[in-house]
Amino acid sequence: MDTALGLKAKSVIVFTDEIGWHTDELSREFTQRKINCTFIDLAKCNLMMKGCMANISFGEGNDYSPAAAFVRGISGGSLEQITKRLAILHCLASLKVPVINQPSAIEKSVDKGTTSFLLKKSGIPTPDAWLAEDIDQVIKILNVNFKNNQYVVFKPLFGSQGKDIERFCVPVTNKSALVDFAKKTGGVFYMQAFIPSPGNSYDYDLRILVLDYEARFGMIRRGKGWIHNVSKGAECFPIVLSEQVKKLAEDAAKVIGLQFAGVDLLLDHIHGYQVIEVNGIPAWRGAQSVCSENISERLVEFLVDSMNI
Repeated sequence: MDTALGLKAKSVIVFTDEIGWHTDELSREFTQRKINCTFIDLAKCNLMMKGCMANISFGEGNDYSPAAAFVRGISGGSLEQITKRLAILHCLASLKVPVINQPSAIEKSVDKGTTSFLLKKSGIPTPDAWLAEDIDQVIKILNVNFKNNQYVVFKPLFGSQGKDIERFCVPVTNKSALVDFAKKTGGVFYMQAFIPSPGNSYDYDLRILVLDYEARFGMIRRGKGWIHNVSKGAECFPIVLSEQVKKLAEDAAKVIGLQFAGVDLLLDHIHGYQVIEVNGIPAWRGAQSVCSENISERLVEFLVDSMNI
């Protein structure tokens, strides 16, 4: 089957649903290398199959095949909408267009249940976790943990930036306590064992940025409570990466298959550092605020080299 996509030399598509600091940074770095950079929302892209032709439309005035694509953001939506947006990435990759991160790796990372499963299966330290949708089973899981003095954190399966996270600290005796939360999570419950920091202080976690499977940058994030996302008001502080932290972050990124990843770590006072999340579309503005090296420059250098632009 033929494809009707005209090639536009030295052009990169950055898929994003937001225009702001990150897109400004990428635009500057690509422009300095005389590479055309176009920012497109995956929601505006379409698959066009007519006769013997298979097209990808990138929106009005953007019907071409880029030399490469970088996934900076995918907007939320229904299961069907997310599936369609990922299908665009898969089809683009099938045309031998380099896509970073690879669609299959992004799919694993946006699904916290799959991420936890793969980390556990590979022997990487990570909290116990459960993925279920039957409320009776969820209540049983919660109460078994409470009997063992273990709190449980509920997170949206496809969520990010600390949104709609809740910690359950008391036994659940009826379904009504979970019904409202189920409405926010599509009826699916991803549960993760809560890890208190040493001394029962919940004041920080680590965000490590892995580039080309190497831990390159990082920061300490101190939240106002037990949630440490920058979007929730956490402050960023510099960190010197230890070999232990670097290896843990690199191993986690490799298991998921992410060439560019944000790996979040929490220190368990018994078991040491644990991987709590692996982000396949990480922001780096917070890390840049405490790093002397230009992260955007290093990222674009990697993209240009690895994509043969």
